[in-house]
Amino acid sequence: MKFETLKNPPAPFRGMPFWAWNGRLDKKELIRQVRIFKQMGFGGFFMHSRSGLSTEYLGAEWFACIRACAKEAERLGLHAYIYDEDRWPSGTAGGRVTKNPKYRIKYISLHTVSRGQFDLAAFGQEYLAAFAVRLARGTLLDYYPVVDRAEIKDGYVAAVFCVEEMAKDPFYNGYTYLDTLNPQAVGCFIAETHEKYRSAVGDLFGNAIRGIFTDEPHRGCIFGGFALPNENKHGMTPYAYGLFDTFLSVCGYDLLPRLPEIYWASGPDAFSKTAYDYVRTLQQLFLDSFAGPYRIWCAQNKLTVTGHILHEDSLSAQTAMSGSMMRYYEYMDYPGIDVLTEQNRAYWVAKQAQSVVRQLNKPFLLSELYGCTGWQFNFEGHKNTGDWQALLGVNLRCHHLSWYTMEGVAKRDYPASIFYQSAWYDAYTYVEDYFARLGMALSAGRPVCDVLAINPIESVWGYVRQGCFEGLSANSGEIKRLEESYARQFMCLIDEGVDFDYGDEDILARHARADGGVLSVGAMRYKTVLLSGADHLRASTLALLDKFTAGGGRVVLCGDPPAYVDGKRTSIDCSRFEAARDEAAAARRCALYTAVRLDTGGEKGFLSAVRKTGEGEYLAAVVNLDREGGKEAELTFSVSANVFEYDLRSGREKPCAFVREAACTRVKTSFAKGQERMLIFTQAETPAYTAKPAEVQEIRLEDALPYVLDEPNILVLDTADYYVDGQPRGRAEVLKADRAVRQEFGLPQRGGNAVQPWYRERYGAAEKTKTACRLKLVYRFYAEAFPETLGLVCERPALWDITLNGREIKKKEGGGYFIDNSFKRIPLEATALLPGENTITASCDFSAETDLEAMYLIGGFGVRLDGDGTRRTLTALPDKLSAKKSMSEQGLPFYSGKVTLDTGITEGDVSLSFARMRCAYVSADFGRETETVCFAPYETDVHTVTGRLKLTVCFTRRNTFGPLHVADPKQRAYGPFSFVTEGGEWTDGYTLYDEGLCFPTVRLVRKGG
Repeated sequence: MKFETLKNPPAPFRGMPFWAWNGRLDKKELIRQVRIFKQMGFGGFFMHSRSGLSTEYLGAEWFACIRACAKEAERLGLHAYIYDEDRWPSGTAGGRVTKNPKYRIKYISLHTVSRGQFDLAAFGQEYLAAFAVRLARGTLLDYYPVVDRAEIKDGYVAAVFCVEEMAKDPFYNGYTYLDTLNPQAVGCFIAETHEKYRSAVGDLFGNAIRGIFTDEPHRGCIFGGFALPNENKHGMTPYAYGLFDTFLSVCGYDLLPRLPEIYWASGPDAFSKTAYDYVRTLQQLFLDSFAGPYRIWCAQNKLTVTGHILHEDSLSAQTAMSGSMMRYYEYMDYPGIDVLTEQNRAYWVAKQAQSVVRQLNKPFLLSELYGCTGWQFNFEGHKNTGDWQALLGVNLRCHHLSWYTMEGVAKRDYPASIFYQSAWYDAYTYVEDYFARLGMALSAGRPVCDVLAINPIESVWGYVRQGCFEGLSANSGEIKRLEESYARQFMCLIDEGVDFDYGDEDILARHARADGGVLSVGAMRYKTVLLSGADHLRASTLALLDKFTAGGGRVVLCGDPPAYVDGKRTSIDCSRFEAARDEAAAARRCALYTAVRLDTGGEKGFLSAVRKTGEGEYLAAVVNLDREGGKEAELTFSVSANVFEYDLRSGREKPCAFVREAACTRVKTSFAKGQERMLIFTQAETPAYTAKPAEVQEIRLEDALPYVLDEPNILVLDTADYYVDGQPRGRAEVLKADRAVRQEFGLPQRGGNAVQPWYRERYGAAEKTKTACRLKLVYRFYAEAFPETLGLVCERPALWDITLNGREIKKKEGGGYFIDNSFKRIPLEATALLPGENTITASCDFSAETDLEAMYLIGGFGVRLDGDGTRRTLTALPDKLSAKKSMSEQGLPFYSGKVTLDTGITEGDVSLSFARMRCAYVSADFGRETETVCFAPYETDVHTVTGRLKLTVCFTRRNTFGPLHVADPKQRAYGPFSFVTEGGEWTDGYTLYDEGLCFPTVRLVRKGG
C-alpha cells in the first residue's frame, strides 16, 4: 500500500461522534459547531436527540436544522448521518407510536398463587393459560392445565400466565417501548420517523445525508427485568401477538400448553428444548418484524444502515435482549457495537461483529465508544479504549458524546463532552489522525485468518428459565460456566497470536460450504474449525463439519463434545475431531495450523492484527494491552521479509531493527504501557537501521516555573443556604436542594429519564410552569485577596435576581459565554468584595421549568479549600507553579483550562521525556516546531529550540464539572446517577482528581550524537 495516503486519511476513516441535540436549537450555532467538528479532525457526525431537547422533535424547525447541518457538512467534506429516535432505544418516535396501546411492548407475566387464591376471573382478558404445577427446589416435577381451583391437587400451586404491557415510563415521554415483534408497530415507527425524514429532507439522502443510526432496538428482556419498571419484572418474558403461530411454524409443536417449561427446568436435563425453541422463535420474529423491514426501507431510500442493538457484552446479555447479535449484523450495512466505560475488556464484542463484517464483506465496523468515561478521561484513555477495538476491526468510531449545550440536565448526560466544552478540543486532531491512520491501514488488503470458532450463543438458550439472569448478567451456574469458557478461549487464542472469526450457526446454515478441506463462509476461507465451550449444536452445523473433515479439514474439539443437537440430548460422533483438554491446549493446536501469524515469544497481553497487502507483503499492528507497565518482546513473523515501522502518531515511516531468516523474520523491540507498533513486512529493500548512541546532557528545570493561564480561574459555587418563600430550609448542594423543593411542591424530578421539554411544550403541560414558590439561594465564600477582574457565570441569568454582598448585579447583554454557550458571563465589581465572608444571593420564581445548577465565580484569583473543603477562600495566585504540589495546593483546585509554562531554555537540540501524564496532554513548543505528548512512553523527538521552549499543559474539565461530591472519585461508570449519590457514596466536601503538572526530563543532544 502507499503509506503517504495514511498521512491524512479521508473522512470515512475519521470519527463521527454522536452530536447531542439537547436544548433549544439555533441554526447559526449549529453551523458554528459543524465547523468545530471539522477543526477537531472528525469525518462527520450523527445528529442525535438527547435529554433536554426543547425544539420539537421531527417538527418543522427540527428538519430545517437537519437540512442546514447536512448541507454545511457536505460543503466541508464531512459525512452527516441522521438518528432514528428521540433519545433511545429506537422504535417509539418520541412516544408518538406507543401512544397506541396495540404497539406497546408486551410480556408473558407469571403469577403463582395458592389453590385457595386461584380465580381466573381476577386476571381479566389478558389471561393466556393456567396450570397446576408441582415444584421442588425450583425444578418442575409435574404440571397440567386448569381452569378451576377444584382441579388443583394437593402439593400443587397455580401458575397463571397473562399478557402484561410494559409500565409507562417518563423516558418514553410517558409511554412505553415499542413491540418490535409486531410488524404493524414497526411499520408505524417507520411511518412516523423515516417517512417524515424522507418528506422533509429525502432529496439529501445518499449524498449530504449518508445514512441513519439505529440505537439499541431490542425485543424485550427475558426474565432479567432489564429496563422494565413493572413490579413483576423478574417474572416477565417477551410476548408477541404472533408468538404461538410463529412458534408452531418454526418448531413444529405448540408452545402454549408448555409455557411452564420456559419458566422452570424439568426432567433430568437442565437444558430445555422448549426454552431453546422459544428464544429461537423470538429471534426470528425480531428479525422478520424489525430488522428486515428497516433495512428494506433504507435500501430503497439510499440510506446506509448503521448503529447497534442492545446489548452485546456477554452471551447472557445477548440472549436476554436479542438472541444472537451476529445474526442481526447481517441486516446492517455498517454493523456496530457499543463499548461503555474505560475499563471494558469484552473483546469478543468486537470480534463477533468483525466476523460478520469479514464474512459478508461489509466495509465498515462502527463502535459507539467512550460512553460513561467521565470528564477525567484524557487522550491516553481515548487511545487505550480505542486501540483494541481497532485491532479487532473497528474502523468507524462514533464518540459518545458531543453536546450541543451543557444547559440544565444536559451537562450530566454521561459526560464528558468530546467537543468544544473540553479544553483539549482544539488539539483533538492528534487523536483523530492516529485512529484514522490505524483504521485505514487495517482496512487495506485482506485479513490473515484461517480459524473459525463456532459461536456457542445457542447453548445459552436452552438454559433460559426464570431467575437465569439478573438484569443482563448470568445468574445460572450453567450459563456462568459457558461465559467463563467463552472469555477464556478468546484470551488463549489472542495470547497465541491466532486470529479467528466466530461462526454463527444460522449464518453458517445459509452462507457456508465445505470443499476440499476448506470451509468457506461468504468471503472468508478457513482451514481449521474450533469447537469450544458449546453444549449444543444444530444438526446443520454437524453436517457441515462432517463434510469439512471428510474433505481433509481440521476440527479442534476443546473438552467434552456438545451433548445436545437441535435441542435434544444426542451422542455426537467426534472420531474425526482433534481433542484438546482445555482452552489453552486448543489455542496452541490452532496456532500450529495457522500458516501466517505474529508470535510474541510466549509473552502474554498483546493483541495483534495481520493483513496481507500484496504478494509477500504484510502489515502487522500490535498493541500492549497492559495499561500499567511496559514489556520487552521478540516478535517472530512466519514469513521471511524485510521490515520497517510505520509511526501512526506522526504519520512517518521509520527504520526498524530486524533479523531476516530463511522461513521467518524476528523483531526484538519494546512496548511502553498501552503502546502500539505497526510493522510492515516487505520483499523490497528497507532503510538500514542504525542505533547511534547519542551523547546527551540532561538540563534540570527549576522546581517552579513562570506560567500563564489561558482562562480565568474558577471557584465552583454549588452549595448554598436555600430559602422557600423566605423560610430557611438549610444548606445543601444545589441539585439536592432542587430535588427537595420539587418534592415539597409535588413537582416532577429532573434527570435523564424525565419527559422531554419539547414533548411537554407540544402536548400540554402549561400548568407545570406555574410558580410554586419564591426561592432564594445564598452562596458563601471568603476573601483574603482581591483580584482586579471578577465575574459570575450562570445559566439563564434573566431568571435570577442576583446580588453580591447586597449590591445588585446588573446583567448586561453581550458578555459572551464561558466554556459552554449556555454559561453566560456577568461582570462583577471586584471592589464589592469584602475581607472575610462574602455572599452571592440568587432569587427566582421557582417552577417545574426552573433548573437549579451550580454557578461559577471566575477571575484572577486563587482558591483555597479549608477544613473538609466546604470553606472556600479567594487568595492570590502564585507567581510560579510547581510539579511537586497538586493544583489544589497552588490555588487552582477547580481550574480546568490550559497552563503555559516557560522553561527558560532558549537554544539547543533537545528531546523531552515525561514520567507520567496528570492532564489531557502536553504540547511542547520549540519555536519553529511543536509536538504533542499524551501517549506512553511520553517522549518527543529531537527538536531545535528557537526562541524559548514552552510547555502547554491542558487539563480535563473533571475538577470543574465533577461529579465533585461522590465519595470515591474513581467510578467505573459516569452518568446522571453519579451526581446525586446518597449515604456513604456522598460527601459534602470536594473529591478532586490528581490533575497537575509533570515537568519533563530535558536532554540536550550534541552535534554528531
